[in-house]
Amino acid sequence: KSLWEVTVIHGENEIEYYVDAAGKVTKHETDNADGDDKKYVAQAIPMIDAIEKALADVPDGYIDEVELDEDNGTVTWQIDFDDA
Repeated sequence: KSLWEVTVIHGENEIEYYVDAAGKVTKHETDNADGDDKKYVAQAIPMIDAIEKALADVPDGYIDEVELDEDNGTVTWQIDFDDA
């Protein structure tokens, strides 16, 4: 069974959505977002912009995972691909 886990930071909340292969949210959980998460989101470019730039470099790839990451104070999107 294919399932995506999507974590969204919205204001003070961190919301985890579980989405099936058809795109339907099967459940969600809400918790308080920690300070680092809120800081990283504020510093990042929008996820869709990062995905569009990555797809320009790997046009025949399939996105496997997208994750916001911080390394030595630099916030980046890590986008993992599976090959066709």
